[in-house]
Order: sequence, then structure tokens, then C-alpha cells
Amino acid sequence: MKKLLLIGLVLFTFCSCATNYPQMVKDRVEQYQNEGKVILSQSNDDTGKKHYVVYGDIDKQTIVVDTLGENVFTIQLGKKTLKTLTPNVIEDDGLSVSFEQQEGDFNQLDVQLSKDGDFILGSVPTEFMVYEDKYIVLGKDYPNIIFLNKNDAYYDLGGSCKVDEDGNLDVTLTAMFTGILPDNWQDYTGEPEIYPDLYIDREHEDFLYKLTIAPNGKIIKKGETATCGGVQIPVEAFGAWSTLRLYIQKIVYGG
Repeated sequence: MKKLLLIGLVLFTFCSCATNYPQMVKDRVEQYQNEGKVILSQSNDDTGKKHYVVYGDIDKQTIVVDTLGENVFTIQLGKKTLKTLTPNVIEDDGLSVSFEQQEGDFNQLDVQLSKDGDFILGSVPTEFMVYEDKYIVLGKDYPNIIFLNKNDAYYDLGGSCKVDEDGNLDVTLTAMFTGILPDNWQDYTGEPEIYPDLYIDREHEDFLYKLTIAPNGKIIKKGETATCGGVQIPVEAFGAWSTLRLYIQKIVYGG
């Protein structure tokens, strides 16, 4: 009997001390709205396993992620580095894909939050989608991403994307095929008079590669093949010129 009473007391204490996250979310949303903040995303989980509020502060031009813990994460908007998902072929290593800062006029992006709660890229309003407390997709066809766990840069996916049921970003990366090759390989593909069997014209320059990015911004899945000029190329073929040139000849002559 004493054991049952003790168990009941422990359960009562646990239930009494358990945090009511759904109510906390409602309270925080009301608080932030009263402060003039723009609510961008909030959890709607009756179990309380997911608990967050994401809001924009127009005066400070910040995005704040409040997970109802001791700390909040703040992202400063404005002009920042733009990192673009970029494919490169490295001799002996093959095809690699990573976020890289571009040179010239495309290495920065200016993002502002308007008083109406819209995102402005440069001076142009853009449609957007907020996925939980993980990221914001800016634009539709070739979107930029604000990962809500990173304050260093904005991210360009380098192609189109779809969001799956788990919030992963399924990306179709696009590029100019010859532009991703090592310099000495580009010489072969750009001289029709000298290497007619390897010259890739602009009509067949389309390089497509599919990969998946997790909500935290990490690449979690890469395609086994890439496509150029309608020809599928195994990823391992990019490791050596002797193997890749066979596929280039298929591109040139129509596969």
C-alpha cells in the first residue's frame, strides 16, 4: 500500500511539474504580437514535443527563434554573404557539391522584412515559406534559404527544390556542364576545330544533379548519377578523364 501511495505521489509531482508547452506557445505568441512582432511560425503540437515560436522584429531587422528554453537564437537580416550550392569536378576525386561563396556581384544578398511581414530581396517583395523552426524558403523557382540555425550567410540552392514530408529539401541542381570541369578538361570540350568529338555546344550544356538537404542545412543524400544533354553519367565516371570522355562523346553525338 505504501508503495502505491509513493508511486501515486511521484506521478502527481511529475504531472504537476511538467511544462505545458502548448499553453506556453500561445502565451508567447500573444506576448510577441502585443510587442509588435511578426509571427512567422509557431508549433501546433498538443503533445508538446515540438515547441517553438519564430518571429520577425521589424525595427531590429532580425528573425528570432524561441524554443521556450533559456536561450533564443537571433538571425540578423540585411546584406550578408550568399553561399551557393556549387558542383565541381576534381580530377581523381570526382564530383563534389558544397555551399561556396561566389565571386563578383553575386556573393551577397540583401534581405529585409517589411512592416507588413513580407520579405524583400533587394527591392523586390518575394513569396516565402517557413518550415517550422528550421528554415525559410525565399522565392519559388530558384529559391534562397535562410537556415534558422545559421547566422553567417544566406544560401542559394543553385536550382529548384521540393519539400518532402519530413522537411527535407529535394534539390535539382543545375549548372553549365563544361564550367564544372577542371581547366585542362575544359580545353578539350571547348575547341570544336581540334576536338570535334568532345565539343559540347550550348544546347547540350545542361547539367542536372539531384541531392537532398536536411532541415539543418546538411547534405544527407546525393544522387548516383548526373545528367547532361539527356545522358545519364554515373558519379564515379567523373573521377577520371578517360571514363568521363566516353560519356561526353555520347552527349556530343546524342547518346
